[in-house]
Amino acid sequence: MFYSGDQSIHLALLIAFALMFYGYRGVLPYERAKDWVKGTAILLEYKEMSEVIPGDESRTEYFFPLVWYEYRFNGEKHTGSQVSFEKENVWTANQTYWGGAQPESYKPWHAWEVGRIMDVYINPKKPEESVLMPTLSKARKSHHLAVTTAGAFVFILWILLVIYSPVRG
Repeated sequence: MFYSGDQSIHLALLIAFALMFYGYRGVLPYERAKDWVKGTAILLEYKEMSEVIPGDESRTEYFFPLVWYEYRFNGEKHTGSQVSFEKENVWTANQTYWGGAQPESYKPWHAWEVGRIMDVYINPKKPEESVLMPTLSKARKSHHLAVTTAGAFVFILWILLVIYSPVRG
């Protein structure tokens, strides 16, 4: 029987679906890109950007590239600027977990230079969509898996609360 007493219990259901949606939404672009066509691009310009996460007491600075590249698909010239589907997938911290300086070679883009020929992955259905790094890093994959799993656990908790909560009349 569906619990009809205190309806605040159903907030757990909303939280469960929000977590599962957020986790799945993060993986979806990478799954879609598995069918994209591999091509070549010429790096036109790039620069390194950085960001400090608000509330991060360690003041860790995260670096990520902004790029502009050109590629051809079916004879048509296109430009792109997407390295990955989320900057967190490619960003690199300025320090290691132990507080030491992170070597420059740790940045995937450390050896990039203008004019470089690079692999690009192109959406054959929308050739104006492209990305340089179409796969999830291990860290982002575990992040999205953890968020989705947390949502599933909250959903199970909600089911148990609905089943075992006393019906108040």
